[in-house]
Amino acid sequence: MTGQGLVLILILSLVSSLLAPAPAAMGVFCLYIRVKLKPEMVAEFKERFAVLANHVRENEPETVSYQLCESDQSPDEFMIVERYPSRAKLEDPHQQSAPFKTFKEWWVNSGAVIEKSGMSCLETDIGFMARTPS
Repeated sequence: MTGQGLVLILILSLVSSLLAPAPAAMGVFCLYIRVKLKPEMVAEFKERFAVLANHVRENEPETVSYQLCESDQSPDEFMIVERYPSRAKLEDPHQQSAPFKTFKEWWVNSGAVIEKSGMSCLETDIGFMARTPS
């Protein structure tokens, strides 16, 4: 290969790296909350969560996703999956909204929750979060 060919390859490589999209910053902030409920409180929990989820869908356009998942092994266990563009969007507007405060008050004071655990994390963009099922 000639010197000109090497220079051309280096220039193309440099241009390509400058034009390529930057790797996604680790930025989508996620909460995963596992909860076990008193069996007699499951229906009310789902109704109350549906009210909150509808509020989020209609009034928090920057929320990436907000989903209640029900265990396929135990009908009184759930995983709440929340995804926001940043921790700040969780804190405001989500945690400042009246529907969230109403749900949280019920959650804390109703006695419905037997066990709760969870974690927060940042997505790495390794893999994918959604695909349309076939």
